[in-house]
Amino acid sequence: MRGSFFLAVFLLRSIYMAIAKELIEKNRLRLVEEKARLEGLLGRIAKPKKGDAEKFEAEHPEFGNQEDENASEVAAYEANLAEERDLEKKLKNVEAALQRVAKGTYGICQVGGEPLPLARLEAIPEAENCVAHDRR
Repeated sequence: MRGSFFLAVFLLRSIYMAIAKELIEKNRLRLVEEKARLEGLLGRIAKPKKGDAEKFEAEHPEFGNQEDENASEVAAYEANLAEERDLEKKLKNVEAALQRVAKGTYGICQVGGEPLPLARLEAIPEAENCVAHDRR
């Protein structure tokens, strides 16, 4: 009886690991695509910061010299700045997930050390923590 229980656990774990490996590779490809997409979006509104290629600076658009054009420039810059911050944060999370894939720690909660549920990784490929430890 006891031996069959351990065999069943072993088989289930083996199946889980095979599914997890397949999902990790699928998510690695998704993360690479997402990284390229985010970099493209950032490139439209920002440029890499001098001395720190990992960070971006929102660009200040030039619409003209009239008062109403200057007001439009400020409004567009504020929108670019907010979008740049959001995209940069997302890019940082994607890059961190790709580093975890490379290190072999992808899918492990960074706080508690437990495996993340496969459904969570499927839904949020850049997830670094389980739901209980997520600080989003």
